Amino acid sequence: MRICGVIAEYNPFHNGHKYQIEKIKENGFDGVVAVMSGNAVQRGEFAFLDKSVRTRQALLNGVDLVIELPLPFSVSSAEKFALGGTSILDSLGVVNALCFSSECAEIEKLKRIAEINSDSITDYLKSGVTYASAYENLVENELGKEFSSILQQPNNVLGIEYLKALKRLNSEIKPFTIKRTGVKHNDEKTEKNFCSAKYIRENFDKKDVSSYMPFSSFELLEEAVKNNDEFSSLEKNEKTVLSMLRMFDKDYFSTITDISEGIENRLYSAVKEACSLCELYSSVKTKRYTLARVKRLVFNSLLGVTEEYTEFLPPYIRVLGFNEKGREILRNAKKLSSKPIYTLFSDFNNADEQSKMLYSLECKATDLYYSFTPEIKPCSREQTRNAVIIK
Repeated sequence: MRICGVIAEYNPFHNGHKYQIEKIKENGFDGVVAVMSGNAVQRGEFAFLDKSVRTRQALLNGVDLVIELPLPFSVSSAEKFALGGTSILDSLGVVNALCFSSECAEIEKLKRIAEINSDSITDYLKSGVTYASAYENLVENELGKEFSSILQQPNNVLGIEYLKALKRLNSEIKPFTIKRTGVKHNDEKTEKNFCSAKYIRENFDKKDVSSYMPFSSFELLEEAVKNNDEFSSLEKNEKTVLSMLRMFDKDYFSTITDISEGIENRLYSAVKEACSLCELYSSVKTKRYTLARVKRLVFNSLLGVTEEYTEFLPPYIRVLGFNEKGREILRNAKKLSSKPIYTLFSDFNNADEQSKMLYSLECKATDLYYSFTPEIKPCSREQTRNAVIIK
């Protein structure tokens, strides 16, 4: 059986995701394994829909097995996001290829960029620009504008990080890319039956978004909204968020992952002064620290994601759901995987300390997630969660 892996958020699952899976099947793969962000996503927010809902959406639309990407990697830079997801696919022992969408869609060009030694990037950072700008300058000097312009598109950048991660892991997984069609990442426009996940999140309660999602995926969204299970935004809960942040001292912020160059001082001062999250983000943002990075810092501060959480690769494989073909993939993976595979809460009883620490963080995140939904739900939902099974 030829298995292809993808790394995604499915926040929520829409026609663009369905298109990617269809292309994977057209390329001769028998099964699809998705490593998916849990209840927190890369933009420094909680996911729009609970991970069980998004898992079900994926399984009903071509994915066979869904594995969770642990929170410290899902709420992180493109580099750590890619490394965490790729390491999970690699450790399964059954994945033959990794597919990602890109604006460039030329794998050899992306590989050439990925092969550049980025050790000298510190020289470019000295001018005070963001890491992204420094990397673009480095690539332009090494390969020219034809290649540096590729870095101006977000899916290209993430794809390059996947390629770097595969090389770093010395993985035998073969990468390939498909052309991203329709709208751009986070685009507020629509094109035919395609739109961004952001468009759906921001318009589900104002416009009919059903044509941009597979029918089953839209039905699950409607059901979640009916049950008051959808998450809106931290901004709509900013009084609670600001209250939580004001409880922490300066030393606490200095321990949060991705903190450097004294930014904890700006963050601490902003927390004490800001009267809204927008004001907080604006006060911390600098030429070097982008808005996306600042939002991740704030989110990780809420949950106490310190540097110790990101000093190791994901130590386990946590199954969120599967169908019949996924069950077969899982059966083979249990024979070949280099990491333990967990499905139940009780599986973590005999886990190592790193695994227990990560799982405890997932539990905390889910408890907080359901205090921010329209209807507050009790704690411990993570501990009673079962894998989604589609027969």
